[in-house]
Amino acid sequence: MLMYLGTQSVREAKRKIDFDKMQVSTARNPVLVGYFVNISNPIAIVWWVGVFGSLLGASEGGATLTNALLSSSTILIGILLWHSTTSILTHWGKRLLSETTAKYINVIAGSVLILFGIRFAYNAVIIIFT
Repeated sequence: MLMYLGTQSVREAKRKIDFDKMQVSTARNPVLVGYFVNISNPIAIVWWVGVFGSLLGASEGGATLTNALLSSSTILIGILLWHSTTSILTHWGKRLLSETTAKYINVIAGSVLILFGIRFAYNAVIIIFT
C-alpha cells in the first residue's frame, strides 16, 4: 500500500498545479471544522485516551487530583497548540508555496513512502522465511 501511494504521489507530481483555481472551503471557520473532525475521529479518540491513560498510570504512587488536572490540561493545551499551528501553516502555506516547490515535495514524500514500503516488504520476507 505504501509503495502504491508513493508511486501515485510521484506520478501526480508531473501534473500542473494551479493554486489559483483550487477550490476554497465554504466552511465559515475551517479551524473549528478541523477540531470537530478530529474530535469525532475514533482513532484519534483512542490515541488520546491512550496518552491520557499512560500519563496518569506512569505517575508514582497514583496521581493526585491536582497532578491529574495539571497533566490533563497541559496535554489539552498541547493539542490545541498543535491543531492551531497546523491549521495556520496549512492556510498560509498555500500562499507561500510555488508550483515547483509543491512538485518537489510530492516527489520527496512519494519516494519516502516507496522506501518505507520496500523496507517493510523486506522485513516481511525475512520474518516469513526465517
